[in-house]
Amino acid sequence: AASPVFQRYPLILEEPKLIAFIVDNFRLMAMGKINAHELEGVLEQELEAIRDEVRALLLQLHGVQWLIACLLYGGGLRVSECVALRVGDLAIDRGQIVVRGGKGNKDRVTLLPESALPALRPHLRRRSDVPSCFSCWRPASCTRRRQAHA
Repeated sequence: AASPVFQRYPLILEEPKLIAFIVDNFRLMAMGKINAHELEGVLEQELEAIRDEVRALLLQLHGVQWLIACLLYGGGLRVSECVALRVGDLAIDRGQIVVRGGKGNKDRVTLLPESALPALRPHLRRRSDVPSCFSCWRPASCTRRRQAHA
């Protein structure tokens, strides 16, 4: 039988870095070098380091590049999912993004980061005549690949 943790959070198994982090810390606990109560503090330090890296990156970006990075990080989107977004995939009033044809060609709903809204609204107004959010940002190789599979 699978662990209750993995039953409750099955996506953990799809993240090699997260699995490595968990295994490394279980090893430390088994060797007596860290106790289970310290694990939460270690995890929080790791998460804060990641947040700091993301903040530093976002501070260097502006305009559409910042908006795309914000959606990638805050909404958990893959690059291909972000550049393929259509205006109708954004439910701004509900704070949601509908990702269509994502990994495994499955649709899913994710969060629309509130921090993106001040930049997203004017961006969408400027693009009111086209259905896609970032069509000009789709790499040519991605477009060729989509056309080949159509």
